[in-house]
Amino acid sequence: MIEDYPCTTIEDKMKIPFIEKANGNILAKKGDFDASMRHYSKSLLGVKYLRDGGNIQTEELIQKYATEIELPVNLNLALCNIKVKNYPYAIHHATQVLEYDPDNCKALYRRGISLHNTANVIYPTKH
Repeated sequence: MIEDYPCTTIEDKMKIPFIEKANGNILAKKGDFDASMRHYSKSLLGVKYLRDGGNIQTEELIQKYATEIELPVNLNLALCNIKVKNYPYAIHHATQVLEYDPDNCKALYRRGISLHNTANVIYPTKH
């Protein structure tokens, strides 16, 4: 994924997750949830690529990418998946946040909403 970007330095490559997150935010605010999810996914893939390549090694960088990319992007992916009624993926992304931050209110709420809607699909309530 990162090879597609015209980056010459590792510093440029380390900016990609932030750029993709920002692009996802712009599209989500416009209501284009499918496109925003593609950018958010690229952001997470960028972090994985940087980790696997050994570029995110120090505790400071690990913390920075976790708090500035992974947590908010997973929260945003949970919200976008709720908007498009893809509840299993919303549950997955909210759970990713809760594994790192078990008391995260947004993640708890979004996972709860998704679990509730998933249960309603399996066991419809009578109205």
